[in-house]
Parts: sequence; structure tokens; C-alpha cells
Amino acid sequence: MAPTEAISRRKAIPESDSSMSSPSRERIGIALALVAAERLARSLQVGLWQDGATIEKPWEYRQQQTAAAGSTAPGDCVIKGNINSKGARIYHRPGQRDYDRTRISTGKGGR
Repeated sequence: MAPTEAISRRKAIPESDSSMSSPSRERIGIALALVAAERLARSLQVGLWQDGATIEKPWEYRQQQTAAAGSTAPGDCVIKGNINSKGARIYHRPGQRDYDRTRISTGKGGR
């Protein structure tokens, strides 16, 4: 059975027996189906797991990006804050998309 087929079949089960279905039970069922599909794809070495590829965990990637960006932060402050045109305060941490291009205007309240 293909991983996508396993997911499709699992999604159909709560719809076929609505008396047993609840939002939390459905989410758990989908999560279990995704785990099973991932294990199958990994064992067959297809998709993300083809050619023995290793997958970098997102939280490890973000931690590396934050550490690398933090070493170039001005002074001892690593979080930049500015105020947008609507007056909302926006904070940028090292490694986030807009961190490097954010320019602080202390006269406008940024820091």
C-alpha cells in the first residue's frame, strides 16, 4: 500500500462511522496514519528517504541558524525591535527571515 493510500484510507474511516468520530480522535488517527506512512516510505526508501538521505530535524536547523546569526548581532543584544507603519511593535530574533535586513531607528522607538 502506498503511503498516500494509507492516509486516504485513514481519513475515510471517521467519515464512514460518524457516531464514533470526534475531532481529537480524528486528529490522533490521522497522526498515526502519517507515522505509519512515514515508516513505510522510509523502509521502501522512497520520497524523502530515497538514496539513504538523512533528514535534518527542523528544530536543529533553526538552532544552528540562530547560533550563526547571533554571532554577528550588534553589541550584546541579539533581538532587534522596530515599529511598523501601523504602530505595531515587531521583534526579530537571529536566524529569522527579516533579521539581517532589519534596521533599527531609535528615534522612532526601535531598539
